[in-house]
Amino acid sequence: MALKPKNWPLHLTYISAPKYSPQLSKDQAKALTVCPDSLIKVPDEICRLPSTQAKIVPISDAKHPANGQAGLFATKNLKPGAPILLYLGIVHPPDTAHETSDYDLWLDHDLEIAVDAATTGNEARFINDYRGVKQRPNAEFREVWSVRHRQRCMAVFVLDEGKSHSRAAGISKGEEILVSYGKGFWQKRQEEQN
Repeated sequence: MALKPKNWPLHLTYISAPKYSPQLSKDQAKALTVCPDSLIKVPDEICRLPSTQAKIVPISDAKHPANGQAGLFATKNLKPGAPILLYLGIVHPPDTAHETSDYDLWLDHDLEIAVDAATTGNEARFINDYRGVKQRPNAEFREVWSVRHRQRCMAVFVLDEGKSHSRAAGISKGEEILVSYGKGFWQKRQEEQN
């Protein structure tokens, strides 16, 4: 059993390695163990959990969209383009059990493999959308090769500076780590409310 980070909710299962759904085919599982040359290789220290670079913090700011919930905050200064931690959960094919999850990310569209941290995951599941908090995200999700787990995974990275060196300045210690959930997430949420 993995050591749990501070503020981890009792009703959620904490994992320190990807967990495969029984519905994942053998071919899909095997495909995840092949490392394409194009993938960034995330070193072992980034894959160790609990994370030493980020922590779960309860949010008690009435102006924050996630007030009463939690967010993920940097425990030290993080440079632009740096990996922060893996996004772990149930690695699964498309099925009805995951289609309403707010924590489901595509790992590979072509292979129809996603990772869902709704009930089982790690600290990365607490990353909030930047809307209503900051003007823009300071982090993003990227597909990577986990050296520790010897497989393809999803990871969270600090946004790169960009070509003009103006897009991101890194993430400061104590700052909330924020991504863009994407227009599709918000469109689906709006459709569900109507």
